[in-house]
Amino acid sequence: MTRNGLWVLILVVGSYPARAIYGPDLVRTNRALASYACQEANFQQTEKIAKAVASGKPDDILQVLGRAMKEWRETARTSPLYPARAFCIHELVPSILEPKGASQTDPAEWRESTPAVTKFKDLGIEYYYYSPDGAWRPSKNPVDLNQLATEYLDSRWGRQAFLMMTQLGWSKGACQEGPDQFRMVIKHGEAFLAKYPSSEVSDRIRLEVANAYATWWNVANAEPDAYTDPSRYKEGDAKAKRRAIELYQRYLGAQKSPKPDIKKRLKDLQENPKGSNKLDYFCEDYED
Repeated sequence: MTRNGLWVLILVVGSYPARAIYGPDLVRTNRALASYACQEANFQQTEKIAKAVASGKPDDILQVLGRAMKEWRETARTSPLYPARAFCIHELVPSILEPKGASQTDPAEWRESTPAVTKFKDLGIEYYYYSPDGAWRPSKNPVDLNQLATEYLDSRWGRQAFLMMTQLGWSKGACQEGPDQFRMVIKHGEAFLAKYPSSEVSDRIRLEVANAYATWWNVANAEPDAYTDPSRYKEGDAKAKRRAIELYQRYLGAQKSPKPDIKKRLKDLQENPKGSNKLDYFCEDYED
């Protein structure tokens, strides 16, 4: 089942989850955290790289990216530096390049390649013009975020990648794996919390798993339409609701200033028999 109108959003850690048509190749964290990763990566040009990723300017990034990629690729995958270096490279690759003539009024000119697009291509990173955004997007990030998120969980940067993949619903993009993202978030998230109950990202993972369980309950109790049959989700929905409430309560108990939205989500589950219309990890619109 496929419908048009997919949300096209770039995820930034610190925001609420968003289904992105691009998937992990374009997901980014905030620049301060990315800069910190680059400092921990201990490249030969560490300070310059950290400043480039903090600025986000393509010209600054191009000055350091080629050498940094070479150094990263020469790093043994078993090295303790590898996760930080991979995460840094992932963040260095810009998720967007401005089109040619962006300050002009002729969209046709925007499709023409720019010097930055050409220079990144020389480094092996190709961009394509994506007309709905009116901008250039990378065809493929050289770093496999999913691999980083699953094979390097003993590193802070593997765990950060895990959070990013969680917020994407573990989708490669456009929910192409199907509508039930909540199942993958629950599967991966529960395993993570069992092993890392108190890491620097565990509270955020706990929140996303709560959102996933709540999504299950909300879908199961929604009104049926041409795209969704709630009866398919009734089995296990009561247990999902109880687990969502438990995780929300634990998350809120650990926050000094919890956001009102999370309190409302908990209240809706506790007091509204149908839950709410929050479907963080369910795609009515998806590619198949």
